[in-house]
Amino acid sequence: MAEILKGMPVVKHMKESQLEQVEKLRENGVIPKLAIVRIGEKPDDLSYERGVIKRFSGVNIDVEVFEYPENISNDEFIKAFEKINNDDKIHGILLFRPFPKTIDEKQVISVFNPAKDMDGMLNENIAKVFSGDDSGYAPCTPQAVMELLDYYNIDLTGKKVTVVGRSMVVGKP
Repeated sequence: MAEILKGMPVVKHMKESQLEQVEKLRENGVIPKLAIVRIGEKPDDLSYERGVIKRFSGVNIDVEVFEYPENISNDEFIKAFEKINNDDKIHGILLFRPFPKTIDEKQVISVFNPAKDMDGMLNENIAKVFSGDDSGYAPCTPQAVMELLDYYNIDLTGKKVTVVGRSMVVGKP
């Protein structure tokens, strides 16, 4: 018999924990801030962005959106991204992909601070996730699935699991 896993109790539980963590940070003078970096205006990206803003504002984390036109040059984007990446007031970055063909993803990755990589796109974070090192950042979607399974105490050890897709954002992690 299949068990239905409901997400809302997990979200409520996570929100309570995150509110406590954010309050401690704020008491110590740290104002948590996430940067969303997006090129273009794809409807799926805009929808995801709205959800992120809603969730983060609900736990008192500041969010700033950096939107760039689809026709931005590689040099312009790298310069703008480095400014965001080097801003000490920004603690995490969600970098929306795929990039337009004009943007060199390898060059973007080469300047990206792994400590700010909130979606686990850098090799350093991917390696940590694959090796079980909790200091690495996993991509958001697989991390959410794992939070759901943990909340319901579902142990996957020895289980057969089907993962649809093999992207670095969902399938492989």
